[in-house]
Amino acid sequence: MSENAENKKPKRPFPVTEKPKVVALGGGHGLAQTLTALKEYAGKITAIVSVADNGGSSKVFRDELNMPAIGDMRRCLLALADENDSLTQTMSYRFTEGRFLDHPVGNFVLAGLYQITNSLEAASREFACSLNLLGNVLPACNGNVTLAAITKSGAEVRGQIEITGRSDISRVKLIGADVKAPDAAISSIAEADQIIIGPGSLYTSLLAALLADGIREAFHASPGQKIYIANLHTQNNETRGYSIADHLEALSLHGFECEILLLPPDHYIEHGVIPPHVRSITSDLADKDGLVHAPFLLAQALEQIWRESLS
Repeated sequence: MSENAENKKPKRPFPVTEKPKVVALGGGHGLAQTLTALKEYAGKITAIVSVADNGGSSKVFRDELNMPAIGDMRRCLLALADENDSLTQTMSYRFTEGRFLDHPVGNFVLAGLYQITNSLEAASREFACSLNLLGNVLPACNGNVTLAAITKSGAEVRGQIEITGRSDISRVKLIGADVKAPDAAISSIAEADQIIIGPGSLYTSLLAALLADGIREAFHASPGQKIYIANLHTQNNETRGYSIADHLEALSLHGFECEILLLPPDHYIEHGVIPPHVRSITSDLADKDGLVHAPFLLAQALEQIWRESLS
């Protein structure tokens, strides 16, 4: 592991623990990979997950039941479960025919729990109890929210799927009657030893979670390490042509400054000019095919960052 910028390590204002309390924010496959990594070293894990998805199975449940998107919630819950457990495997199973084609069993369970509890946070807690999870999975918002983007021309585009297809995004925001983050999400950020953003789609996964009301303020106030895990590849539309520095700049534009950048030595995205206040750390992160982050390698890198802060 090497650094390309030297920064004085701040003194931590609270006693450290042998295993850190870690909060990870985002959505989709990227957050699930991070959560799988966190199981290797974290003492307490909290995921804060985007609920703005408006495609696939999540769209059907949103439209039919007027509820927040549950697909990313399900994926993250299962990432923290025992993958060899038969109940976990059942929750991951997708129907292969009929009216339920491509709907995962876990979505039906989460939707049912939501109908009973009238709270996605409570539904997630009940789901987690049934699988004996190694952490907590919280929705970024309890309400039904829509992701909206302002393009460089000033036009507004609504819907995660619609935004994914654009390559002219300037800013994004959440729209809905209740875009406030749960109190448990805010308190977990306040107590965190590490706060991790990424990997994942910049606008439609990461910022879709980060922009819930209250998260920005909690992020700023928290003394925990603030880490951005760089994507391995650029996206055809959403961040076409972006360097890693461009990703950091977009996060900063929305009010999120990370102090540590974690990236692999062989990178398919241009670095750009990394801000001098960001400590860049290079470590092997990709799987053997170079397509996704390998959870074990990611865990090693994140734990080393944590251990170095103790010395």
